[in-house]
Amino acid sequence: MLQSTHQALAPFSAGAAMAAQLPGSVVLGHEGDDYSMFLGSKCAQQATNRYLTTRALPAPGTICTD
Repeated sequence: MLQSTHQALAPFSAGAAMAAQLPGSVVLGHEGDDYSMFLGSKCAQQATNRYLTTRALPAPGTICTD
């Protein structure tokens, strides 16, 4: 799951709760409050693309800050 840390309508804790219900999933956090983190964060893009091509998940607790 990819989620910003400060989204007004989707608290970061909700992402963690959803990931806990999906076996084998983690939350990749992005420091900020927007919904377009994939478009503006190289870290989020690289982690997402790595998962889609190799199925390698980011380490639990990873937060992108770019």
